[in-house]
Amino acid sequence: MRGKMIVAIAVLLMLLTGCGQVSGDVNQHANAAVKINYDSVEREIAEQHEPESVSFDWIEKGYSGIFAPTNDRLGETFDQITEREGEPIETGYYEGGVYLQFERVTFFINPQTQRSVAIALQIEEEALTEKELKKALGTPDVSEMNQMDGYWMFSYDLDEYELMFEAKSKDDIIEYVWLREIL
Repeated sequence: MRGKMIVAIAVLLMLLTGCGQVSGDVNQHANAAVKINYDSVEREIAEQHEPESVSFDWIEKGYSGIFAPTNDRLGETFDQITEREGEPIETGYYEGGVYLQFERVTFFINPQTQRSVAIALQIEEEALTEKELKKALGTPDVSEMNQMDGYWMFSYDLDEYELMFEAKSKDDIIEYVWLREIL
């Protein structure tokens, strides 16, 4: 009887030890599956947070004279702009018109109509490249060096308006985006 008891205890110990190994293996596989799932979710989140600020909405709104990143409309007066934005950091003259520079956005006023004809926004922190721009908006209508400003421009023709992106060179990150009325 004592021999049977020892064998039973030995079998029980082997079962418990084996179950522990199986349990360990199961835990190891479960942990690996969780890590794979976690990595997948992390990758998905990272993809969602790529520079997505530029979307086709910029072109759609641009056709109506609306600058999508700020939702400002071309054709506003100096008073309308300063009432909403406050006092500009700087004002001056640019290409025959008045500009109102705020922290990141600049408005350009036609001196004859006293209305905004262009809006520019600094976007270099987005680290947007030509490849990402083309992915979001398609191939620009114009891609060339603007000799007057010394910037490479990627321009989209929007009938009465132009959506233009500027970089120091074709391969640099884009620094500015403009919506301009075509005069």
